[in-house]
Amino acid sequence: MKIFLNPHGLLAIEDSSLDTGKVYHHHVQGYPISGKNEQLLVYHKKELKIMELKNLGSTMGVLYVQPGRELPSFALDQGAFAEAGQLFEAWDEELGQRYFFLPYVPSKEIEHKNQILNQLGLECKLVPSPKGVLFQNPEQEESSLDTLETKISFLFGLVILFGKLETKGEQLNAIKIHLPLFGQYLQVAERIT
Repeated sequence: MKIFLNPHGLLAIEDSSLDTGKVYHHHVQGYPISGKNEQLLVYHKKELKIMELKNLGSTMGVLYVQPGRELPSFALDQGAFAEAGQLFEAWDEELGQRYFFLPYVPSKEIEHKNQILNQLGLECKLVPSPKGVLFQNPEQEESSLDTLETKISFLFGLVILFGKLETKGEQLNAIKIHLPLFGQYLQVAERIT
């Protein structure tokens, strides 16, 4: 059995023995479909079924694959990534210098996140402190975030540092970035916007 996309973008099963020589016309959820008889993957009565085009009904759903565009690939912009870790800034009065921290990030995640940063070949790291989890980078980065590459790198940094991945088995269902954008951190919301 070989599954392919027919000219309408529907998932169909190749079987030349089903060809009756007729052309069948149907309307599926408002879209006209016409073609020779073939087997389609159909969702009907809460079940996935294999059904011939000639037996297709108006209440059945078909599996449609929308043609997509190829996504560009580019290198990680280290400056934009590091800027994600430098969103929350404070001043250390004892040492007379500023530092960057990750609010509400538990210290038990430091080791795992540092492993990810090492695998990415970044020089920045997270360190525990009485002030919370600190983001250390040899140089303070400032990126204009004006290109697609820098914007995606910045968002990727937010995902790695603040993100929560929701999975079910091996499937990634959602990525959520939890940033405290209230009270004293409200200025960060304006900067991100």
